[in-house]
Amino acid sequence: MAKTNTVSAEISITQKLKQLYELQLIDSEVDSIQIVKGELPMVVSDLEDEIGGLSTRVHKLEGNIAEMDKDHNSHKINIKQSEDNIKKYEKQLDSVKNNREFDALNKEINLQRLEIQLSEKKMKEAAEQIKNKKVTLDTLKEKLAQKHKDVEEKRSELAKIIEKTEKDEKALANKSDKARKILK
Repeated sequence: MAKTNTVSAEISITQKLKQLYELQLIDSEVDSIQIVKGELPMVVSDLEDEIGGLSTRVHKLEGNIAEMDKDHNSHKINIKQSEDNIKKYEKQLDSVKNNREFDALNKEINLQRLEIQLSEKKMKEAAEQIKNKKVTLDTLKEKLAQKHKDVEEKRSELAKIIEKTEKDEKALANKSDKARKILK
């Protein structure tokens, strides 16, 4: 009776070794399928992250440009107001009664002219900055469009590989589960 127990134990050990070997073969096939996919899933993920970062930069840059446009327009308004003040002060010069009023009005006129010069200078600087930001924005938008194109190509490529290997992966997963159950 002791002999039959050892024979059945040897058979079960032999069967377990065969199942273990079969499980290793299945896992090797799964690994080869993963190798076919390669690093595409990570590449797609990295591209999506990069697209998110570029989109954020584009939105911030557009906000900066809008803010600079507001500054540019406020300088235009300042110039218009200064010109109106100069006209008003020049009219008042015709009706001055003493030298102090005349000097005060001339100082105001000169101050308004300086305001105009300062606003014109700031407008030119703002216009130049807006121009540079728009060039940068256009470059970013082109880069973003290229990244969108790249990610779509990679997604398509990955989808084709998954479609080809999906049936094999499911079948191998089922085989693997059966082999694991037998080993328990």
